Amino acid sequence: MSSEDAKSYLSKREVPRLFESMMTGLMFHRPDDHIEYLIECLQKVKSDTPKSISWDLFVDLKRSPLPPITSPVNGKTEDRTNIPHPPTKPKPSSREKDSQDVPDSKTILQEDIQRDSTIKINVKDTGRKEGLPQAPVVFFAGGPGSGKGTQCKKLVARYPDFVHLSMGDILRTEITTHGTVDAKWDMISTLLQKGEMAPREMTIDLLLNAMKEHKDAQGFIIEGFPRDVLQLEEYFTHIGGLGFAIVLDCEEYYLQKRLVERGEQTERIDDNLTAISNRLNFFKQNTLPVLRYIDDEGKLVVVQGDRDEAEIFYDLCKVFDMAFYGKQPQLVSINQTNYNLSFTLS
Repeated sequence: MSSEDAKSYLSKREVPRLFESMMTGLMFHRPDDHIEYLIECLQKVKSDTPKSISWDLFVDLKRSPLPPITSPVNGKTEDRTNIPHPPTKPKPSSREKDSQDVPDSKTILQEDIQRDSTIKINVKDTGRKEGLPQAPVVFFAGGPGSGKGTQCKKLVARYPDFVHLSMGDILRTEITTHGTVDAKWDMISTLLQKGEMAPREMTIDLLLNAMKEHKDAQGFIIEGFPRDVLQLEEYFTHIGGLGFAIVLDCEEYYLQKRLVERGEQTERIDDNLTAISNRLNFFKQNTLPVLRYIDDEGKLVVVQGDRDEAEIFYDLCKVFDMAFYGKQPQLVSINQTNYNLSFTLS
């Protein structure tokens, strides 16, 4: 068999993507018996073959209704019945538009990372620290290029009592302000261009200062933070008080595609090819464990991100109305859906 025949054989059977999905599942769940876990993954695919194999096929997160986490904003229940509905004929998702052009999936989780079967958090969340706004906090997560910033801006436009804090935007603003004259910020600029993290102590200080500037905020949507377990511990130590977290789940191929297109249209320092690869790797190796911990605490909402922006926003409005205004939509169990990471709202 020639190399081209071998490549065609693997591609038609989505073998590279299957291996990638099993590696992601291993890193996310960290089972005690990894061999048995891999066997179960293969049996699952064999008995119930999905229409397509995605990198997160085996990342099964719990789905439970979120209870109201605070009294209604401004002390009263507002009428939020005028929720924007998805378009009657939604635009096809990126997955539908170019599904025929998707190249062979490449496994980017190359390292065999040895971790314990449970996520270890050395600092527990004991609530908001004194001297800080006591408004609820929502972490807004997603892989690079998932559209987090777009949806956060839509949310604060609809819920003006909430403040949107994007750690990426805060860092880029500081870099622009200080320029390359300041050695510290010149170093941080270099880190971001490589797709790496800024120093943790600096990140938490910036977040603290940003929250203090909005003492009258009724809620905070914090985008792109925490990026790893240590940042989550820093948050619990210096700020504390997490309401819940939202993650936009997207296919890795489309994340890369969007980032490349955005890099061609903007001058963001972290949208170059090297940084894109590093950021995707970092998200899967470091941010997924954070999301798993939050999920174990019953505070994670997963929203399918490979859809029209209006459809995603519609579901996010439902989540906010449920959490902050006491409206409880009917949830569809994960076992009733064909998509592993969906938070389906009626």
